[in-house]
Amino acid sequence: MAARLGQRAVEHGLEVRVQKSGAERIDLPDASVDEVICSLTLCTVADPEAVVSEVKRVLRPGGRFRFVEHVAAPGRLRASTQRAIRRPWGWVFGGCDPHRDTHRLIAGAGFSSVEVEHRKLRQSGGLLTPCLVPVDNLRVCRSDLRY
Repeated sequence: MAARLGQRAVEHGLEVRVQKSGAERIDLPDASVDEVICSLTLCTVADPEAVVSEVKRVLRPGGRFRFVEHVAAPGRLRASTQRAIRRPWGWVFGGCDPHRDTHRLIAGAGFSSVEVEHRKLRQSGGLLTPCLVPVDNLRVCRSDLRY
């Protein structure tokens, strides 16, 4: 994916620096990034709280955190189905836990503004994979760091 990203960036005249590391510890200075994009990551990592903390740490004041993440489904039937299939789902889909309360996690991280929408992924009819996305097609989570 990193090579494809680099190629696409060149095609569009963008400068991109890809770092291959875990999201729980981002090798960047504090307040050094304008924007962090996270796609189907918080549902997969072992320590999503550490990832969100790192995102907040590296964002500049006024920076944005954009994401699309699997989240716990509303309603008993869908939620219990998600809980029941956690292990096999995670094995097939790289550790993904389809029943995380990602909205609570992000909302409680101390960002100055968190605006999200709940959507369903079309691939599964939404039964197991409701998603959390920022309002206005990936616009969300402004860092509350102020100087």
